[in-house]
Amino acid sequence: MKWFKKFNVNMPSILKSVCNNYIKAFDHEPLWVYKSVADSKMWVIPPLGENRVRLDDGGASDSLTNIRSLVSDITGLTLEEKTPILAIWRFDKNFSKCPIHIDIGTEHTGSIVTCISGNFDIHLHAKDEPDSHIIETVSLDDSNLVALNNTVFPHSVEGEGTLIVFGTDKRTNPEEYFRNV
Repeated sequence: MKWFKKFNVNMPSILKSVCNNYIKAFDHEPLWVYKSVADSKMWVIPPLGENRVRLDDGGASDSLTNIRSLVSDITGLTLEEKTPILAIWRFDKNFSKCPIHIDIGTEHTGSIVTCISGNFDIHLHAKDEPDSHIIETVSLDDSNLVALNNTVFPHSVEGEGTLIVFGTDKRTNPEEYFRNV
């Protein structure tokens, strides 16, 4: 089974403007909510309140409808429509690498990532342990979409910039989508 699929794409500029405006208008998620996020800043669209109830996102979800359709068309994956539909994750000099982890898959069964600034390396690791060695790396910039089998394989992300994460629909079957072709 593959751990990723990479696609070249020219993402519409509205993705960057909607995400940057969203960061200015909303607070980031509380620190340490997720193991992988640790003490970095991450925003989710829509914002989530107590018990992860969707809050008003000021129209951001509606502004991203065409982007989400484009991502689905390119990757062949259906994206999550409930919560959250997208995460904006800031990596900087204080947080340039997330810990090795396997996503638990309660909200989605995989992720599709791109970025609106910077460059990233996504690493496949041998084990879900802090010092596990890197087996393979896929590079990411604003001209790529990478579908990740992140609920099966241990991985980490390294870089500086703003990473965008779309969650795949819970009904997605990772074994089928990522099978070796």
